[in-house]
Amino acid sequence: MNKCLIISMFLTVLLSVYPELYTNDTIQVSNDFVVEKNEGEARKASVKGRIIITNYDGVDASRTIPVPAKEFPQFKTGYPIIDILYDMAIEEIKLNTNTSGFFVAGEKWNQAWTRDMSYAIFLGLSSVFNKTSIDSLRTRIYNGNILQDTGTGGSYPISTDRMSWVMAAYETALASKDMVFYNEVYNVSKKAMLQDIELVFDTAKNLFKGEQSFLDWREQTYPRWMTPGDIGESFALGTNVNHFIALSILSNMASTLGLSEDKNMWDRYKKLNQEGINTHLWSEEKNHWAAYLINGVFPSLYEGYETLGVSLAILSDLKDTSSDILNRLNPLSYGLSVVSPQLKGIPPYHNNSVWPFVQGYRGLSAAKLKDMKVFSDEFFTLVRSGALFLTFKENLVASNGNKKGTQINSDRQLWSVASYLGFVYRGLIGMSYSSSGIHFNPVKPQSMTNPVILKNFTYRDATIDVEVIGTGCDIESILVNGKKQPDDYILPINASGTFSIKITLKKGADSIDKPHIYDASSEIKVIDSLVLSEEKNKLLLKWTGVKDKEYLVFKNGQLFKKIKATQLEIAKEKSPVEYSVAEDNGVLPVLKGNPVWTENKKGIIISEVEQSFVKGGEISVDVVQKNVKPTIGAVLLKDFNRFSHNGKAYIEKWGGATDDFIEFTLKASSDGDYLLRWRFMNGGPVNTGEKCSIKELSINSVFQRFIYFPHTGNWREWQFTSPIVVHLNKGANTIKIYNSSKTYSQKEYYPIINIDLLKAEFFK
Repeated sequence: MNKCLIISMFLTVLLSVYPELYTNDTIQVSNDFVVEKNEGEARKASVKGRIIITNYDGVDASRTIPVPAKEFPQFKTGYPIIDILYDMAIEEIKLNTNTSGFFVAGEKWNQAWTRDMSYAIFLGLSSVFNKTSIDSLRTRIYNGNILQDTGTGGSYPISTDRMSWVMAAYETALASKDMVFYNEVYNVSKKAMLQDIELVFDTAKNLFKGEQSFLDWREQTYPRWMTPGDIGESFALGTNVNHFIALSILSNMASTLGLSEDKNMWDRYKKLNQEGINTHLWSEEKNHWAAYLINGVFPSLYEGYETLGVSLAILSDLKDTSSDILNRLNPLSYGLSVVSPQLKGIPPYHNNSVWPFVQGYRGLSAAKLKDMKVFSDEFFTLVRSGALFLTFKENLVASNGNKKGTQINSDRQLWSVASYLGFVYRGLIGMSYSSSGIHFNPVKPQSMTNPVILKNFTYRDATIDVEVIGTGCDIESILVNGKKQPDDYILPINASGTFSIKITLKKGADSIDKPHIYDASSEIKVIDSLVLSEEKNKLLLKWTGVKDKEYLVFKNGQLFKKIKATQLEIAKEKSPVEYSVAEDNGVLPVLKGNPVWTENKKGIIISEVEQSFVKGGEISVDVVQKNVKPTIGAVLLKDFNRFSHNGKAYIEKWGGATDDFIEFTLKASSDGDYLLRWRFMNGGPVNTGEKCSIKELSINSVFQRFIYFPHTGNWREWQFTSPIVVHLNKGANTIKIYNSSKTYSQKEYYPIINIDLLKAEFFK
């Protein structure tokens, strides 16, 4: 008898003996066990009393889960596998609290970053762990502002998802009677938001700049050709929804505090941001919000599916939508991946991965839209991973559900643990907070016919016991201390004493499968090999590709040609032209490859820093690498040697003093729009740090915008900033970059950088 047949018989026996809570093509969750059939193996986790036993790694392993102390809420469903994982979650939150009383991000970490703790607190920690939440949130404040403590290219303002702190802090403040903290939350959130409005809000598109929220390993979700500067100039869905939520909260808090002028201001920006997201980040073709907008000279919308961003958008009422938006993609058996489609050749971490905390937000968005199937899928696949791995892991490989194979993984990851608590408190029990009190909207899968009971849940001065009877997502009746209440009953924020709440649900129609546009596991390849080549007086675009594959060629952001070839002759033009290439993958989103620019020497102006008026820094003539000679007189982008400065010298260690500035002079042959690029170095790590340099830009004494000089990875290679379009007058123009009170980093110092030159090119 072969191995597969034995496994099949084993699963058949289990199915016939034990009631089934959930099943899909690969896993089954029953009363007290989980079974998974994957790659010809049967893996099982089961509950025996207080012990979870698993054979996931090929040998039996177990974990004894202590009974939570009486100070914590008790949760019972009559399904041992669900109940013990709740107790494990309480235990793991305790383990994730250090001796100073602050949350840590997981077993491998000694702290929790702003976004980690914020997403976790909102999901399930704000009330039960109220004091720890308050104390932890305060560690992410510096000088009255929210810290952006990690992110691409030196963090802020390349990464701006610190606004997740606002929703967590507000949620925590609502669960507390501490008005000092409430006022602190408002003031800190206000300061951070005003800074973002000043530095990263684009008034043309009404969007906030910054990379995708939590997806900050740039090559995992962005094409490799994008520099930290490109990412910082782009607009991401999740980051913008975080700002929209924060603006909504600031409006509510201003109203509570009687700050009418503030409220009007927040309402105005909230409306603008909402319009910006729904105008520029909504894909009519895909019928969902897009992952991000690459904001180059010619913007390009990447219509990929970003699960956290879509979930937050649903939860924030950003746009009226149906549950179809949750079903645009066909997930695999372990939950929906955090991004789709996957980038070919990129190992699992954000690419090709499931993150339990994102499952929590997706599950709650499904509950809001009353999609029982998606709620069940995300909840029970989280049950599966928690039981089989004996902990709530940071992430897992989406294609096979394995805890091994991602770039980094940790046990008891804070936001993963909080995700399970979120499914309990916000999902099965249905609690949500507002300035009025607690609202109740439970969601119970049809298979969970037992009553769901939560006891000893503390909310301010109230102690709450909740029992949810029946299944579905529509309320039939609510009894509070034996008295019937309206279906939209709110437990008042000033309630005190003990409350026994009994909610009966009425069974709705069974969930049905909805049509998908593509599989979440689908892959796309980004063309990052495009070059411009001049051969025999012909100008050619060339790239590495596959014979007979159809490619899309874009010119100045618009589709120019479809071609089954890997090169294309193009015309020589007087003005600079941007080209990029992408694979044609049918229904899959198009992610454009590296842009190349045609250039005309006649329209290019180079202003060397050593010929400019400079305050601060040091003139240097040294090259940063031995045996490399300075490039003299390079004009075209392709002629610059990244290991040497251009011309006679450069400025190093510039920008560290309050009054540092550089005034470049550009002599334009005609009025018009020009492309500006600075050649610079900022040697911090590309993937983290806190020393992105920010400068103000003025042209002929008129302020234009802020310029970002993010980390470039080392102090050996020069980079150009992302091109921007500005208007210059015929004749001499003064281009000044300088420090101001608005351009210090988060910790109020000015990171130093090296500057080589300013390159300008006539555009139109």
